[in-house]
Amino acid sequence: MRIGRISQVATWATIAVVTSLLPRLQAQQAPTSPAAPVAATATWSALPSAPPATLFPAPYGGSASSSFPRFELFAGYSYFRELSNSANRIAWLSGLSTSFAINANRTFGIVFDFAGYRATRFGPGAPPTGGIAAARGKVFSYMVGPRVSFRHHRFTPFVQALFGEMDARTLTLQNCNGGGCTPLPSQSAFAVNLGGGLDYTLTHHLAWRVIQAEYALTRFRDPTTFAGQRSTQNDIRLSTGLVFRFGDVNPAEPAASQPLQATCSADPTSVVAGSGDPVVVQVDATDPNRHALTYGWTANAGTVEGAGSQARWHSAGVEAGNYTVTSHVDNGHGETTDCATAIQVTPAAARPVSLSCAVDPSSIAPGDSAQITATADNPDGNPLTYTWTTSAGQIVGSGPSVSFDSTGLEPGSYTANGHADDGHGQGADCSVAVEVAALPVVLEHVLALHSIYFPTNQPSNDQPDFTGIAVSQQAILKTLASDFLKFQQFKPDAHLTLEGHADDRASAAYNQALAERRVALSKSYLVSLGVPEADIATHSFGKREQLDATQVRAQMEANPDLSPSERDRLLANLPSIILAQNRRVDIVLTETGQTSERQYPFNAKDALTLLNDKALNH
Repeated sequence: MRIGRISQVATWATIAVVTSLLPRLQAQQAPTSPAAPVAATATWSALPSAPPATLFPAPYGGSASSSFPRFELFAGYSYFRELSNSANRIAWLSGLSTSFAINANRTFGIVFDFAGYRATRFGPGAPPTGGIAAARGKVFSYMVGPRVSFRHHRFTPFVQALFGEMDARTLTLQNCNGGGCTPLPSQSAFAVNLGGGLDYTLTHHLAWRVIQAEYALTRFRDPTTFAGQRSTQNDIRLSTGLVFRFGDVNPAEPAASQPLQATCSADPTSVVAGSGDPVVVQVDATDPNRHALTYGWTANAGTVEGAGSQARWHSAGVEAGNYTVTSHVDNGHGETTDCATAIQVTPAAARPVSLSCAVDPSSIAPGDSAQITATADNPDGNPLTYTWTTSAGQIVGSGPSVSFDSTGLEPGSYTANGHADDGHGQGADCSVAVEVAALPVVLEHVLALHSIYFPTNQPSNDQPDFTGIAVSQQAILKTLASDFLKFQQFKPDAHLTLEGHADDRASAAYNQALAERRVALSKSYLVSLGVPEADIATHSFGKREQLDATQVRAQMEANPDLSPSERDRLLANLPSIILAQNRRVDIVLTETGQTSERQYPFNAKDALTLLNDKALNH
């Protein structure tokens, strides 16, 4: 009953203070005029009739205001009680509570709380009476913690969590003499307050805290235990009073609405014609109302890929010049804007041309010609114009392939020079040396000896003519006869030796006779072409001195006329190739020991005839 009366008295006292302050605050804030002076009175009934906006001007909160007080000072009555009625010094406490809040914004703040209480009772179960006893003592709390406020036009509910310490002084029993009159010594304990309250706005700077209710947890020592261990007390704190607000914070007025704006940019701002390089185009748009934006892209040439704030402009097929890419921005609420960016397409710089020359043959007899061929590396593909000069002699023809004519030249070394021009400032040069030599030297250099190959079991005994020699091999013999006759003009004692071979199938006697027929037929063919019979010797090896797989594979690897795929396909049939390589006639230039090159004619038109390795029954 006593506690209830105290709470009622404190509540009515708060209301009375607020009531007495309202007219004075109204007089300070309401505008005055000669025609309508405002009279400040001390009673509620004497207040003039006025709308609430005049009575409580410009409170914090509400949809029409975004201001808030930076600081709030609370002072009022506070009641503190332990809920379990244990033998505890905080069973009945009442006193003054104050707090100081610093608000970071309309919602969040930090609260520093201080309260002082007076203890008037102790018990139940407390010595020496064994019941509730009158007592006197003091308790102070020091706490701090966060607060979250929900500000409205008139009411501001809030929640908070405070952490700190409660400092209790010595508690003494009244009307008590002896050693047991001080049941509780001074001690401090950790405390936590969790709760909230409701503020009612009276004026711009004043509010009434209608109620502040908190669950409080403390950890004082339990006097009923032998060792005085700390125990947890579940408490409640109730407070009411006035809140003084000051330090107004008025957020800046929103800026005047700005129109939708956009700027466009390109990276890079120029590309080379024909490169096909893309350009990243971007629009930076600003909508003060923060509406979702959509973008569109167009260009006066080229193509644009993308539909967002960033896209790609492709220059493929675009000639050198200046071009524009435009973006259209729409916020979906009736506002649109456009921006454009310029891109330059520059002419492609001509890439350098390189040129190389080759001569065939590199050594010729006086009066003969050599073929000169120029090979150009032309990255831009522009048409090339060729010009030729020579240190002596004549250049016959035009374009990348010409002839060097040595008519009238003495033996010596001469130079042919070529130049290629692409018509766009790029050109290249090349040169080759042509040796004009005495005829014997030329013939020794150019006389090419090639082995002659035969089909299986050819020639036979009854062949009346040269049909046993394949057409491609007859051509080799014709070239040999022509070159050898020229060679003999300067070396009359020159001789040829024909060496016949057969594969290892059939008997030794059969192969010996077959090899003899091959050299005899080859000799007859050369004699028919004018080579003196006395200058040709023959020798038959039969199936002796066979080329093995290692030798044949090495010859095929060194053959420049075979592509890698052709070589792999032929190596898959290596046994047949070995047989074909051994069906041949080798040619030796007796005086020099030069032996014919054993390069099998895989690319000849009659190569399949030569490769036929059908087994013989001998």
